[in-house]
Formats: sequence, C-alpha cells, structure tokens
Amino acid sequence: MGWTAKTEKHERRGEVYCTRWFTVRWPRRTLASVTQHTITISFFTMASSDGRSYFKRSSWFWIITVTISMGYYTCVVFWSEAVPCDRLGPLGSLTKYLVDNHSSLLYNGWWLAWVIHLIEALIAMKICSDKGVQSSKARCLWFVQTVLFGFASLGLLLQYKPDRISKQK
Repeated sequence: MGWTAKTEKHERRGEVYCTRWFTVRWPRRTLASVTQHTITISFFTMASSDGRSYFKRSSWFWIITVTISMGYYTCVVFWSEAVPCDRLGPLGSLTKYLVDNHSSLLYNGWWLAWVIHLIEALIAMKICSDKGVQSSKARCLWFVQTVLFGFASLGLLLQYKPDRISKQK
C-alpha cells in the first residue's frame, strides 16, 4: 500500500488550472493474481496570469468544522429530540438547557447565521470586482463557497493580492 502526490498545471482558454492529484494504491490478492486498486482524488485551484479567474478552496479544517457545527446547530434547532444530549457531556447539557429555555433564540440565531453567510457572499462578489476576478465560474465558486463556509472563504479572498488589477469598462 502506498500513495503518491503530484501537481499539474493546465491552461485552457487563458486560465491556468493547478490540479493536485493524490493517488492511493493497495494490492488485492485473488486466487489467480495480484491486482492493484487505485483511488485518485484531485483538488484544484483556478488562476489566470492576469488574475481574472482566481479561486482557492477553503482548507479542509474549515470545511469540516463549519459543516459539523452548522449540521449540529440545524439538528438542535429543528430535530432537538434526535440529539443524544445525555451522551454529549457538557455540550449536551448546554444544548438541553438552550433547547428547553431558549428555543426561539436558537431558531432566530440559526436564521441569523445563514443571513450573515449570505451577506458575506455578497461582499465576496464586491471584492471579486474590486480585485479584478471577472470569470463567472470563479465568481460563482466564491459565492457558493462563502455562503457555505462564511469567513473561512471570505478570508482567502481578502488575502488575495493581485499583481495588477484590471477592470473592464
């Protein structure tokens, strides 16, 4: 069993795609022979030489953290009876207290969290314009990623420093 990683650059229609490939191989023994099974996972970032199609995916840490947190929050707000509060220790005790005593606050907070993510996504669209990211595909990716992961995505866009900002009039 082993794994390899490689990075390739592809250019298509003036955009440069950097693809990182992670390949995992393991042998499988059968009666007749030994065969190799392979799983290949690829991640990409988009960029062009003038920055018109810049996109960078959020880190796995933030993707997993935000997904689990918002998933837990959603379960607590809408299906609180399905959450095993007695098995979650202090988090379960806090959850049970909040559900029993402040359920309307939890419900309004859930909607507020999504509204904030939507506002951040709209801000991301403005920042894309300001930084010269004009590719509709890249802008759509930034919007969706920011709606889903909030500032974990918006922070990456704020950190982006284009070499030169080119705006079309």
